Amino acid sequence: MAVMMRFPKKFVERCQRFAEEHPDLARDANELVERCGRLGMRFFSKLYGGDERLPDSGRRKRRRKFEERLMEGENWVPLYLPDEDVKTIREVFVEKYQITSTATAFYMLCTYMVLLGYWELPIKI
Repeated sequence: MAVMMRFPKKFVERCQRFAEEHPDLARDANELVERCGRLGMRFFSKLYGGDERLPDSGRRKRRRKFEERLMEGENWVPLYLPDEDVKTIREVFVEKYQITSTATAFYMLCTYMVLLGYWELPIKI
């Protein structure tokens, strides 16, 4: 099952160009964002010693509720990501440990880490 998430159009265009330049890493922007999110989940879990030992920030922010109309239109592009990954990211990395404020921001952070060369995405098998 997949969850539709909306991303800025320029971000998706940049991901598509990267995927076209590196077909051994992803066939399109959707697959690139999905793989980068999984890489980020592994990276942050390993960085903090596994999911059970991630430090709890101790503070809880109110989650901002965006109205749907703010994420509609020509400036937003839907991508479909695995619901299990999105659920884990929201529960562990957004709500509990507050690495980012939203699951979309987590996917964007992880993808930019790959696009900018800070992280290396393994070749898909």
